[in-house]
Amino acid sequence: MNGQAKIRVLIVDDHDMVRHGLTVLLQSFAQMEVVGQLGDARMLLALCAAVQPDVILMDVLMPHISGVEATKQIHDKYPFIQIVALSSTSDESQITDMLKAGALSYILKSGSIDDVVNAVIAAHRGDPTLATEATNVLLSGIIRPNKVGFNLSKQELRVLAFVVEGLNNREIADRLVVSQSTVKAHVGNILTKLDTRSRTKAIAIAIRTHILEGAAHK
Repeated sequence: MNGQAKIRVLIVDDHDMVRHGLTVLLQSFAQMEVVGQLGDARMLLALCAAVQPDVILMDVLMPHISGVEATKQIHDKYPFIQIVALSSTSDESQITDMLKAGALSYILKSGSIDDVVNAVIAAHRGDPTLATEATNVLLSGIIRPNKVGFNLSKQELRVLAFVVEGLNNREIADRLVVSQSTVKAHVGNILTKLDTRSRTKAIAIAIRTHILEGAAHK
């Protein structure tokens, strides 16, 4: 890319090692310039205005503001900034939520640095990239018949079951051996899909519609 402007990349991830590791690796490529990094998305709009990135590498599950909500905000205010979702899972609801929010691509943290670089370059051109696992998940969702259950993922059904039991986020996190921020994101997705803002109402909906009774077969 001699004589061409570098691709300006902003990294948003709540794990320090991931951010710093990606920064070092991306900076080793001549066509890349990391113009900033954030541990959460609360200052993302302001930082975008200041550093004007071409591409954002966006973690999906983060505290305070989820990757889905942050993507919506960026897509609404700065539609010319391309967003590459970076996730540790190929959960169907996460993939669809990120793409609906405005992410151009969805790749996995378990992939190689070449996967990340290629996704960033493609996004800068306006071309989408989907991890093979994400593509397979989306295809399976298209092929299989729709099931009653408000399109809750397996993990969201597990979380909802614990909510019905009366467990709080910390207790659910301990049961599932995940972080509280991950549980918080799942609960937020559950409430959105059940069209409510109340955990109590979500419990009532779960009981009334019997969606957890079929969860064991999902």
